[in-house]
Amino acid sequence: MPDRIRSAHRSPVRHRLSANFNSLLEVTVKIHGYADEGRAIGDNVPVELAEIILVATPDEMRRIAKFLESCAEGIDTRGKAWEHEHLSDKDRSFESSPHFVVFNPDCGQ
Repeated sequence: MPDRIRSAHRSPVRHRLSANFNSLLEVTVKIHGYADEGRAIGDNVPVELAEIILVATPDEMRRIAKFLESCAEGIDTRGKAWEHEHLSDKDRSFESSPHFVVFNPDCGQ
């Protein structure tokens, strides 16, 4: 990890802001992932992560935001029937990027 990214995740400003933000909202988001260790996708077991660092251009972030909005609309429209969506299936420019998947925690319940 480049030093400038490493230092960003230790920023005291981030921690103060997140502490203030979390006191306003109850957040139930969970982030899962796994390291790219050259294994086949089916051989990896996702683990819960404490933090992610997104390294992306402003344009990529806007396209990811549109994808997330589309996922939210899908869940709003289809409810528990909406299970998951892959960013690269909606935006082919992300095909060579790490997999970005949104999962509906209420699916199938």
